[in-house]
Amino acid sequence: SRGSSGTMLRKTLVVLQFAIAAALIVATSVVYQQMQLAKDISLGYERSNLVILKKVGNDFDTLATQLLSHPDIETVVKSHVVPTQSPLSTSMARMPSSDGSMTLVDIDNNFVSYDFFETFGIKVLAGRAFGRDFGQDIYVPNFRDPSKSTGKMIINAELAKRLGKTPQELVGEMVTIGTGNNLIPVEVVGVVESSYYQSIRDPLKAMAYFLFPNPVGFQLTQTTIKVKQGSMMNALSHIDKTWKEVKPGMPMARVFVDDSYNAQYLNEEKQFKMLNVFAGLAIIITCLGLFGLASFTTQRRVKEIGIRKVLGASRWQISWLITREFTEIVIVANILAWPVAYYFMADWLSTFANRVDLGPVIFLTSAILTVLVAWMTVGGLAFKAASARPVNSLSCE
Repeated sequence: SRGSSGTMLRKTLVVLQFAIAAALIVATSVVYQQMQLAKDISLGYERSNLVILKKVGNDFDTLATQLLSHPDIETVVKSHVVPTQSPLSTSMARMPSSDGSMTLVDIDNNFVSYDFFETFGIKVLAGRAFGRDFGQDIYVPNFRDPSKSTGKMIINAELAKRLGKTPQELVGEMVTIGTGNNLIPVEVVGVVESSYYQSIRDPLKAMAYFLFPNPVGFQLTQTTIKVKQGSMMNALSHIDKTWKEVKPGMPMARVFVDDSYNAQYLNEEKQFKMLNVFAGLAIIITCLGLFGLASFTTQRRVKEIGIRKVLGASRWQISWLITREFTEIVIVANILAWPVAYYFMADWLSTFANRVDLGPVIFLTSAILTVLVAWMTVGGLAFKAASARPVNSLSCE
């Protein structure tokens, strides 16, 4: 239709196409930035060059001794859980506050062997780590008679913060651990940096570490091996050989801490790839629609263009006259897309305790990108129309 209703319909369709493309560009940008944050954020521990073995059981000492004989293996430790895993033991810490009230904090527990913090690169902020020179560090709880319990503990900075103390203030203090009637006072000998044990969707958790070098049976099921930088292939060969010697006939289950961490973001990786595809398709389809509308509009205005050239208008003036109309369409499309994109991406980001800022830069970038796409689509067509000889378009007059 050549009437005003037909013009409005064509423009409305192009606006909707560009609005969808702009919203998808915003979504793709937000997901990408959030993934980069997950990769770059300080986790409170090192995740490279670490190999985890499972189901080592009572053969840990023998396995560790043989593994450490290789020059490319630095440490071998065991623990109840490792970073990237969900803590399996919870409890409660309590401590009198300065006003006389009792501060209660829900905590996660991790039971570890010597060199755990050194292996994962977890920094000691105050006090010290567990050491073989301190025999009293070994945690031996006695729930029947808490006064007979022995051992020390190390807490993370998040627990210190929730107890209302600085790391330095808590070193040497007694913190009561347990629930119900099973309350055991334990001395804090060190405070370490807080670590994200799972993805950054979850906030930092208050955690207490206890030294369990020789637990009974299954309690420390995770064995972590730290390999020297650049020596992974040689170390893996030695690990495989040692496993076959120490645990013949038992299949070995090993994973890299890096892989375990990245596996937590597989859904985001899939979403990012899917959004890339849809955004690309939306831009292509939008460009086709815009090119069709620009061709139609230019054809209808061919005599107007000829008259303007006769009256002295330059090619660039005429090109901008045509391009400006479509620039306005793109800007309107972005204004319509922004609230929708903001609502859905803010809702998606709310699932992360640590998230990127959904600020104006992302939306302005989307607008600039879509305007550039519009100019590249329409610009050539407009310049071609502006370069045509006026006599051709006005010959019939």
